[in-house]
Amino acid sequence: MVLTASRTFWGPIRTISIILGTLVFTDIAYIAYFNSFYCESATFLFFLLVVGCVYGAIGSARHSTAWIAAYFLAVTGFLLAKYQNLILLPVFLAFGWLLLMRRADVKRFHVYLVFALLTCYASYRFCISAPSLVDDAVLFNSVFDGILADSPTPREDLAALGLDPELARYARSTAFQSNSPRFDGEFMRTFREKVNIGEVCLFYVHRPMRLMRALNRTVRLTVQPRPVMGNYEKISGFPPGARSRDWAMWSSVRAAVLPKSLVFVVAAFIVRAAESGMVRNDRAHGAAATGADHRFRRDYRCHQARFSVQSSIRLCASGHSHGIADRGD
Repeated sequence: MVLTASRTFWGPIRTISIILGTLVFTDIAYIAYFNSFYCESATFLFFLLVVGCVYGAIGSARHSTAWIAAYFLAVTGFLLAKYQNLILLPVFLAFGWLLLMRRADVKRFHVYLVFALLTCYASYRFCISAPSLVDDAVLFNSVFDGILADSPTPREDLAALGLDPELARYARSTAFQSNSPRFDGEFMRTFREKVNIGEVCLFYVHRPMRLMRALNRTVRLTVQPRPVMGNYEKISGFPPGARSRDWAMWSSVRAAVLPKSLVFVVAAFIVRAAESGMVRNDRAHGAAATGADHRFRRDYRCHQARFSVQSSIRLCASGHSHGIADRGD
């Protein structure tokens, strides 16, 4: 679908984009999930559909309404593939608006509004349908593998949350370990009575430096897209946790080269916002430009903007999903 939707773009730019996309998204960090029951494979496929719809909406003048509708359908599939993906709803809504405004096509605002509301409603229904086991795991990890993960004063932090300071012995443990107290019904009942996600958020609001530290920890997880789990069968003879290095060029380079700091992520988003401004400037300049020069500049900026959004979404998804997967989700 991506290849078909991108046919309207200039040859060399499209070819380079396809080659880079193939190298990145056929990396074992993404493909290995197809040999498991994890939902990342569905996330990956719907993400490619979103990319194809973005290409179609950018390159098609006559069918832009249909492409925007298809974009929101693909986005809905992506968001409903995993509960963790729901955090990206505002990103997709904003980018859908940019797709609409790119052609200054306010007449089709009702199309955007209807499908955006449907996407929000589907996401809401999916969110409230989460079983209590999922909520319990998220809350447990938020405290013991979140707040206490790098806490210099775990006992004091637990007391601030209204919990027994003796629970500090569970610091850095996860809800998915076989010996986790999360499987103790009495423990979780008492735990839920004393703390909730809102109180966890307030804990960080009152301690902004701890929030920055937690965000930096998430960025470090984001740079490494492969979860710390093995991907060999037992009969292969490899030890537990062994990971294949075949076709792992992108994930290896990404882990070795990308800066592991929140400053880098913020700078990257600022640069991408500036790129969006460059696309708008090119549209204004295009009225005077003609021929191959305008076509090259238009296609280059379109591919650049598409790749920026593509990598931004994967960055956010990696930080949220892989950070949890590394701990056994």
